[in-house]
Amino acid sequence: MASNDEQRSATTILTTAAQSIAARLIANETTAKFTKAEISTTNLFNQSVTELQVLTSLDNVQQTADINTVTVINNNTVNVNVAIDQTKAPNNYQMNSVGLFAVDGDGKEVLYSVTVLKDPVYIHQDAMGSALGIDLETVVGQASNVEISVNPAGAVTNEILKATLADYVKTDDVKSLIPATVIDGSKPADFKEPVTLEKGAVDGAGNAIATTKDVFDGDAETLTSARAYADTKISGKADDSAVVHTADMRKPASDVAGIEEVNAKQDAIAYTPADDAKVVHNSGLATMPTDNSGLVVGNNGDIGLVKQIKNNGVIGVGSNNVFSVVQSNNNFIGIADTFHDMFKVNGNYQISLGPGAYFTPADDSKVVHTADMRKPASDVAGIEEVNTKQDKLDYTPANAANVVDRNPDTGVVSEPTDFTKLTVNGGKSVATSDDLKSLEASAWRQLDNKYIVPASRYTLAPSTTILYKIDDSIHKLYLSGSIALTDDGTTNIPVTVQLGSIIKSILTVSVPYFGYSDNTSIHASFTHASNISTNLTFHAFLGVAGIVATAGSGSSLAYVTYDELV
Repeated sequence: MASNDEQRSATTILTTAAQSIAARLIANETTAKFTKAEISTTNLFNQSVTELQVLTSLDNVQQTADINTVTVINNNTVNVNVAIDQTKAPNNYQMNSVGLFAVDGDGKEVLYSVTVLKDPVYIHQDAMGSALGIDLETVVGQASNVEISVNPAGAVTNEILKATLADYVKTDDVKSLIPATVIDGSKPADFKEPVTLEKGAVDGAGNAIATTKDVFDGDAETLTSARAYADTKISGKADDSAVVHTADMRKPASDVAGIEEVNAKQDAIAYTPADDAKVVHNSGLATMPTDNSGLVVGNNGDIGLVKQIKNNGVIGVGSNNVFSVVQSNNNFIGIADTFHDMFKVNGNYQISLGPGAYFTPADDSKVVHTADMRKPASDVAGIEEVNTKQDKLDYTPANAANVVDRNPDTGVVSEPTDFTKLTVNGGKSVATSDDLKSLEASAWRQLDNKYIVPASRYTLAPSTTILYKIDDSIHKLYLSGSIALTDDGTTNIPVTVQLGSIIKSILTVSVPYFGYSDNTSIHASFTHASNISTNLTFHAFLGVAGIVATAGSGSSLAYVTYDELV
């Protein structure tokens, strides 16, 4: 826009078609009705007024918005409220310009005005039914000839809400109309003063409710006195404080014996019970005999008598065997008739085999137990068998630590292996995946021409090519190439290069090119591209804008710095 508009955040320009309609409205020659608004991502803020006035449509339209309300501000101006339904947004996008359309009295629809934004407004998809409302203050020439409309499907305005609520009665107004004597039947009645029921009171079944007077005095025909009737029911009842309650009894009344039953049973006893303190109880006989003898029962059921004799000997008498074991000088001598005894001779345990015969068991710590062998003795090969098999090998086995394991069927190496000097096909070096990633990261790529947007009514030539290269280690995006338009006779045409698909935001810009510095320049020269958000703007000279590198000892490619990649 012109310099006096640069501080404004948004500007609305009437198109040439709108100016014609406005003039006819003043002359009462036509009427107008606003029909819709189109939301575009194209940034037109730097376009001149002349360029905006001749527009008949917008590029890069994302969605169409409904006209919500049209209200009169004064005789020459109306306010058009546009509702952007976010549930119909095709995707998340940035609103940079809004085109307002109107139909004249002849039914011809035209682009009436273009509102350009200095800073884009972010529109996001919202399935919850959100809508964004924007007000477009629009000059119409004579407001009386503009159809003032309200879209019932749109958002409710304050004016509509006030008009609708005007017919509703407020709660406080309703309360003020209710007499203080009215009782709310949905709540318990709180009669703060005496109430007289002229036709008497009845219950839910229609039965008359007795009054205090009725109960006290009684009905002469059916009851001489309610009080007297109650007295007849109460008289003769026990005093609760003077009776025994069943809850205080340890036994039910039916299980309690009377004193006469106890006396009868006592009289039936034919002897005098002994005094417990003067009797000997069985528990006093639990001590062992003093002669160290006792009765034993063997595991096989034999019953025998065991008696300890001198020299710590024991004589056992069983049902089938009689034997004696005598301790003498820490040696045991066993005598038996039908079994073998264990006894000691010279400090070693022996097992007797009969009279005069015995053997000495092996030292357990010096023998090999079968439980300690990994294989049965019959499955163990001798050293001579091993040597024989080893001599039959006609090669020297490889050291497993120095070989690479691979699948014999597929040839695939089964474990990670570092090859320090790997070559193929006669010594040619092999590139690793890291080498390829490094090469890809440092390569030049071509920016899709859909991100190169010329001013409205102009198109790119097929020769347009913008290359970029990323150096993420220093957060620089290098640029090279040129922009060409199909109309090579035009000058000072703005072209926007959008980098939002690569980086999130631009920090600094150093992109020199040959063209115009802005839309007010009259001479082409070497200048630098300007930026808004992640967009770079070039002004083409004779339909061309070529990016160049700086000269001198500190020369460099054109670049922008960024915060992070997308």
